[in-house]
Amino acid sequence: MNLGEIFKKRGAKELIKAFREAEKEIEKNSELALKYLNKAQRLYDRLDYPTKKFENRLYRLRRMYGEKQASSSRKF
Repeated sequence: MNLGEIFKKRGAKELIKAFREAEKEIEKNSELALKYLNKAQRLYDRLDYPTKKFENRLYRLRRMYGEKQASSSRKF
């Protein structure tokens, strides 16, 4: 079994989809961004073989979300 098959069976496909959804919502500065970030975190936690690549992407999305929230709160 190759690495791609392992990822398909272990939920990585759903995780990547959640990353994309979260990234889109963060860019729009939407209320749904936190929901998708939490979904991505849950999916990451359930992975049988978590990789550094997924961990780094999750960290980067959380940081982007925090920066967007900080910049939007300064506008008021």
